[in-house]
Amino acid sequence: MLDLPGDPYWEALERFLKGEVTRRGLVDREDGALYRITDDVGVAVEEILRFYRNYHSRRFVGSTMVIRCQFAPTNEELAALNEEFADICTSKGIWRTGPLPPERAGRDHLELKRLALEFDRRSHGRLRMLIDTINRWPVSS
Repeated sequence: MLDLPGDPYWEALERFLKGEVTRRGLVDREDGALYRITDDVGVAVEEILRFYRNYHSRRFVGSTMVIRCQFAPTNEELAALNEEFADICTSKGIWRTGPLPPERAGRDHLELKRLALEFDRRSHGRLRMLIDTINRWPVSS
């Protein structure tokens, strides 16, 4: 959310969200990861570019959420994801996969690497944190 310099329009919304909505338990604290407030266009552009540095898109195939990426994690990175984000998926954890049958049938970005998990479908702030982690991996992965 981009504010005009000196005009804290979005900051007022954030105070409301953190002060009232979060306090009342209507959203999780982690949901703050879903947005960024700035009055600097360069910061806003960098936020968008960083979001798509490795992450490309996601889709559900049945109960499985497929996260499509430019490059795959190392074994160590995958293990770290499973440790850090076990709270947002089933005991199956997070795993590498190739394109699933519906993706192959639709020729849905077959060239991309994939991670899969059975996402709890409510922890969207934590999912954003997972995407941010994926985007911090070295490009050589």
